[in-house]
Amino acid sequence: MPDARSFAESLRRQDAGRDGDDAEARAGFLRERPTAQAFSLRLRFKDGRSAQGLPWALFAGYDWSDAGRNERLTLMFTARVVDIEGQYLWRLVEEIDDGQLKAVQEHNAAEIALLRSENADQRPGHQKPVIVSIAISPSFEECSRELRGGL
Repeated sequence: MPDARSFAESLRRQDAGRDGDDAEARAGFLRERPTAQAFSLRLRFKDGRSAQGLPWALFAGYDWSDAGRNERLTLMFTARVVDIEGQYLWRLVEEIDDGQLKAVQEHNAAEIALLRSENADQRPGHQKPVIVSIAISPSFEECSRELRGGL
């Protein structure tokens, strides 16, 4: 009978050998294993002190457009809308289509400059998403106040 401990250790070693996880996390998106669907979308803001989560079960659709300097990705959930602006957002769309997008990180000016520099050396289609802004409406506070009956 196989040793369960050695099997678990082999899985951990496989995970440790995966390339790009840290770089992708810094780039603004995280992926689960291809067979596991993301349960919720975590939106982390550039201040590093706030985040919000929205369940994918309430996801209603997206709209992506590239109309100028920044691309725009609008995510519609049952009662809320998320607007993401930046560059190379199509990678996020692919992750949504695969049910794999778990988190999006809004970048500060230093992170944006670093990502743009790194992306300049990448082949087309392999650039990391640069998230310039994330806006959610209505705000969490507005939703909370409405659920509490205006209190």
